[in-house]
Amino acid sequence: MEVALRLAVAVDECLTEADVLARRAASGPNELSGAATRTLGTILVEQALSPMVLMLLAAAGVKGAVALLGGASREWIDTVAILAIVILNVILGVV
Repeated sequence: MEVALRLAVAVDECLTEADVLARRAASGPNELSGAATRTLGTILVEQALSPMVLMLLAAAGVKGAVALLGGASREWIDTVAILAIVILNVILGVV
């Protein structure tokens, strides 16, 4: 009710055409101020630099280093799994 009083409208009645034109002349059209400026590339970069992705990349790097030094195949599987999660996280963040 406070909003209706502030806008000087009756909640049970519609605005007349004259009221609509007067309000539009005073306040302008009911439109968003600008177009979206984020491109797909910008969104991808933002997702790739998110803290979660950076942490996962660090974990993949550690696992990869352990696999390289130790030669265990299990470590390579973990590294690939972490990198797959990173890729999935970035893709889902864009969509």
